[in-house]
Amino acid sequence: MVARPVTVSRRRRWIAGETKIAVGVGLGALGALVWSATSHASYALLIDGRTSLPILTQLHVRSVRELVASPLLAIFFLGVGLELARERRHGILAQRRHAVSPIAAAVGGMAATAIIQAGIGLTTSTPDLMHGWGVPMATDVALVLGVVAAAGHRLPLTTRLFLLALAVTDDLISVVVLGFIGGRSVRLWGLALIVVAGIALFVLSRRVAGTTLRWAFLALLWALFAWTGVEPALSGVLVGLVVPSDVHSAKRLEPVASWWSTRLILPAFALVSCGLDISQLTWRGPVPGIVVGVATARIAGKTLGIVGGVMLAQRFGYEAPAGVRGRVLWGSGLVCSMGITIPVLFADALFPSEARVTNAFTAGLLLATTVGAAAALLIWRWPPLRERHDLART
Repeated sequence: MVARPVTVSRRRRWIAGETKIAVGVGLGALGALVWSATSHASYALLIDGRTSLPILTQLHVRSVRELVASPLLAIFFLGVGLELARERRHGILAQRRHAVSPIAAAVGGMAATAIIQAGIGLTTSTPDLMHGWGVPMATDVALVLGVVAAAGHRLPLTTRLFLLALAVTDDLISVVVLGFIGGRSVRLWGLALIVVAGIALFVLSRRVAGTTLRWAFLALLWALFAWTGVEPALSGVLVGLVVPSDVHSAKRLEPVASWWSTRLILPAFALVSCGLDISQLTWRGPVPGIVVGVATARIAGKTLGIVGGVMLAQRFGYEAPAGVRGRVLWGSGLVCSMGITIPVLFADALFPSEARVTNAFTAGLLLATTVGAAAALLIWRWPPLRERHDLART
């Protein structure tokens, strides 16, 4: 099967859209860091302010932070799921030899990150690093897309698709791991209901026109995910993947999800996720070891694990999409060092009453995110990559 070529107009639309994401996420993150550093009390008052709606409280949405990182972020993941479904059916990911490599990269990056962090914790006698081995595994899709946007035309479009598939895969696996070791109780009946609802959506999507049904199912599945004990924001990925990409409603849903994500959801997500309590970062006790250990494990593990996973997949005949090799691949590994939301959820679940420890993990994640983004841009931009506009063809 031959994937559709990347036209110049399509590339320009992609760059324009991703540039807006980059600006929104960047402003939100900068605002969070400045605000939390100058007045953490007022910052915490806003993002940790309690909701009073009983139905939201029952579904584990108890603050502004959880409101943004759960139901609102599900709309962003809906757009991600729709794009992946379209590419899986009609684009570069429709070819199995290209679709396997992002999964292998995700598993490699997660495994290497966890092993390196546990090893650092063992050699430095830092038990919090060993206990929190799963914290730095997940990658934030939104932050990665912002850096990809900053690289612009220097990258083949296939890089974005590769990173989308990779980041969604390791988010899903991270949530499963968190369900087993993070103290969350997962309801098996809820999982069964999620499967039934997904099948019903797939069947009805081919028979019922319009987008109302899809939004209703997104709300239903989000509630089921939350009730079951699985990260509810990922319900958007399920809806996006289940809705057949060739139906009219899928083509109408994607621009709506993109519009809201770019203008509201992703900037708000960065604002509530990137704050840091500077007063908790006293450079003594376990804090320095956690910060350095998390950042090192995150950068080294993601880079080496992702590149190694792709190389292993290639040995078995599953090549990365065209253009994702050499400096592009190494930069992809570095950019996946970016991750705040699910890792912080992981830390909160593992260390629920140790604010200094969770803040140290957050600082390490922010350090890795900053270094990984800068290093990826450096390796992608200088010297300039050779321009190609047809890299989606194989």
